[in-house]
Amino acid sequence: MFTKLSAQETFDFTTSIGENLSKSSLNSIFPVEQKSIEYYPVVEGEINTREYQYLLDKKNELQEYYESYRKSKKQDSVYFSKMLKISDLLNTYTTTSKNEILLDDANKLVKELNLYFIVDNQSSFYSGMATKPKEELYIINNKGKYASTSMIKDYTMAVNNRLQMRQEIVPSYQVKAYLETLKEISNFPEKDKTKLGKSKSLKPTTKNAYVMLEDQRLTDYNNIVGKFKIVENKMSLYHEDADFELLPAEQVDKSTSSFYVLVENIDTGKLYAINNYGYNQIKYITAIDLLNDKLISLGYEPYRSEGYPQLYVNTTYYKVQAMPYLYDEIQKDSSYLKKLDQHYLKVIGLKKQANTYNSKFENYLRMYKLQRNQMSTASINNWTALTKSGIQLLKQIVKLNEDPIESDCYPLNEKLYYDTSFADYVGASRNVLGL
Repeated sequence: MFTKLSAQETFDFTTSIGENLSKSSLNSIFPVEQKSIEYYPVVEGEINTREYQYLLDKKNELQEYYESYRKSKKQDSVYFSKMLKISDLLNTYTTTSKNEILLDDANKLVKELNLYFIVDNQSSFYSGMATKPKEELYIINNKGKYASTSMIKDYTMAVNNRLQMRQEIVPSYQVKAYLETLKEISNFPEKDKTKLGKSKSLKPTTKNAYVMLEDQRLTDYNNIVGKFKIVENKMSLYHEDADFELLPAEQVDKSTSSFYVLVENIDTGKLYAINNYGYNQIKYITAIDLLNDKLISLGYEPYRSEGYPQLYVNTTYYKVQAMPYLYDEIQKDSSYLKKLDQHYLKVIGLKKQANTYNSKFENYLRMYKLQRNQMSTASINNWTALTKSGIQLLKQIVKLNEDPIESDCYPLNEKLYYDTSFADYVGASRNVLGL
């Protein structure tokens, strides 16, 4: 059970609790280590203003686009510089010098750029009906043979054609935005860049921290059976100083949706983090076990329907859903369940009294259906008196039914308890009589 020990809440983690938790994947328990970690404390000092920090962040977000653009521009420039060099070497070879060293140098650059050109074979016969024959241009072929002067000229032409088709790499929207942001940063007033505030220190220090071992989620809860004490009721994960560090929830961003209860096994001293859902399940199971024992001690026979975990208990007149609040009610008043039966008898007593009205209401409603405006004044007066009396009786029944003592209770004899014929007759009569 949950108790207070030296101002700390404690509970017993039983085999029964472990078995129940293992039935749902929504429950999770992790080992926790308390260890020294390095972190950067928050200190007072100069910090960037929101407007200036926005520009710096924008610059950082766009910088990769700019760097990619610069890299592409550089690669493009190098590529076409080598293409121009190839063209110059080949042109020199064919016009002024037949020095094969020029071809060697050009061929080396061709291999670097992985250039190749496929053109129509002008020397082959072509009838116009078959596929037009092709040939690959080269400077030096795979066997080390130099190309003819004619092919060198064709190769030079192919290189020049590709140079003419070169398309300039233009800056993207992001690159233009980056350059514009740099200009804004450069022109930003110095006095508006910073202000006094809190920021993380540049110098690290150490602190003791609770670190959840997220990769060691427990699968066998029998290994931690024992008495536990609550170290901290509501903790959240904080990843900035250390992965899976646990801090009190109020110290972490309010948007977090994951909360844990930090507990310590009193016998072993080991720490564990139980997710909020699992901890609520432990409290629920503990309360139900206590309630079950209490009900038995009062002479009741709690039971569960086959295949369902929910606990019930029958009084003389009710099927009662055994919820944790019931334990508190019985602790305050051991006759609580008997008072439920007394409540039932009050309701049924009023229902039986109400049913004596039904035949009279039915008679007046039938008379009205047949006679309408021809009903006698005496009949209308008697009907009115009956309806007013019925209204008062119905109010008593409604008030009893609204009593919170009836929550989570189901009458064993539903027919009379839920009979609405009296309320229907009263409602119909009120509508006709305008009451």
